[in-house]
Amino acid sequence: MFNGLLLLTIAAFLVEWFAVATESPRLRRISKPAAMLALLAWFTQQGAWQGELWWFGMGLVFSLAGDIFLLLPVFLFPAGALSFLTAHVFYIIGLNQSQPAVTWQSLLLVAAVVVLVFLFAQKFFRSLKHRHSKRLKALIIVYMLGISTMLLSALLTPLRPGWPPTAAAWIVAGAVLFVISDSFLAWNKFIRPLKHGNLIVMVTYLLGQLGIVTGALLAFAGM
Repeated sequence: MFNGLLLLTIAAFLVEWFAVATESPRLRRISKPAAMLALLAWFTQQGAWQGELWWFGMGLVFSLAGDIFLLLPVFLFPAGALSFLTAHVFYIIGLNQSQPAVTWQSLLLVAAVVVLVFLFAQKFFRSLKHRHSKRLKALIIVYMLGISTMLLSALLTPLRPGWPPTAAAWIVAGAVLFVISDSFLAWNKFIRPLKHGNLIVMVTYLLGQLGIVTGALLAFAGM
């Protein structure tokens, strides 16, 4: 698993974080897609998109598309959001190849995620007020439902038969980081800028993607 391509991926992550920290838009046009391309190359080398890994590979591809759209003019933001929503759909399918046992733990997780999403959405839209179109608000709601379903699917992974504990841990950590990233991005973009908000978004996002695909490789590529 740990090889030259993974080192290249980590180096690409560091360059992207440097570009964000130094507010270098020209460098980011290269570093942002390069980070995901490197991760995609490592994932392809390790898993060859076989079986269930195909879904996670497609999730990376649509995440890369979303990254590119978000580098373009702001009117293409909905295209970026739809790309990431599609990525979450692929991750959801990939994570639900086996169903978790219905236990009090799984029911508690479902309830906890529903409550947390409701509380965040309530606070977010209360702060959003009426500054954005109804179409954009509808897109945000659909996206929240998508990423919340992805998070719940990941959190249930330890309860799925056949998932090694280490793989499940990587998946859970990756999904949580991805949600943290998108929460900061939404607040930073639509409510008010946060201190070091953009850097937090990209650090948690890239580590989240790495966590998800590492967990998938451990589970489905026998690594």
